[in-house]
Amino acid sequence: DLEHRTVRGADMVLTASWRLLEIARKLNPTVYQVFDGISPEAFEEAIPVEKTALKHPVAGYIGAISDRFDVELVDALARRMPDWTFVFVGRVEAERVDVSSLRDRANIIFIENKKPGEVPGYVASFDACFLPYIPEPLSPPPTKLFKYLASGRPVVASALPEFDFLAEGIVFAKDAGEFEKALREALTQDAPQKAGGRRELARRHSWAARVDELAKLWASGCRRRVLIIPHHPLFEDLRIRLVEVARHLAEPLLVRFGFPP
Repeated sequence: DLEHRTVRGADMVLTASWRLLEIARKLNPTVYQVFDGISPEAFEEAIPVEKTALKHPVAGYIGAISDRFDVELVDALARRMPDWTFVFVGRVEAERVDVSSLRDRANIIFIENKKPGEVPGYVASFDACFLPYIPEPLSPPPTKLFKYLASGRPVVASALPEFDFLAEGIVFAKDAGEFEKALREALTQDAPQKAGGRRELARRHSWAARVDELAKLWASGCRRRVLIIPHHPLFEDLRIRLVEVARHLAEPLLVRFGFPP
């Protein structure tokens, strides 16, 4: 009841999740889906890390490995594609997912405890990026998809309905067979102009572009009470979102009111 009253009482409601969007729209007419953003230049300009330790071709993943991670799919891919190396850069949330069956695979490598600034270099070393996810209705498209696109690398992802708006830059797969086919084709049939198109798509999802989107929404009417519904329970994710929005809002506002940038 408290949640419903809070949504009804807001002048505007923002959420990144399409499922939360549907729920909130039943309670408030001014509800909008606004995704998180990225800093694309970090991935566009990244220098690849030392590659000699990795057997190529490499299909790579970045970010936390949690309960959305499809362990069975990854295991099947590793068995079907012994000539490929599958690299996972990010922490494994062992309390939420069991990846013990994958650690003994000779062509699967987990790289944990890397600093955020080191991640773009790993993405630049991938031959293709992939996203093996189980459908989870409350979650939005993960920002790692935008980061993959910013790198220019081919991207293969689980076929989930909330990702459809990225179809011009990503190949979607429903099972291990489709993933294998898409990854192998990415290695042999990709072209430089496709990489440029993926980078351009990523720029549409930068933090600066996202703030422009928010500014237009706020300018459309009185917005004294704006409710933002987080889609993820981790406070750190919400803090990053708020800091990035504030950072990109600050400079134009300072200039507008006569302060030096």
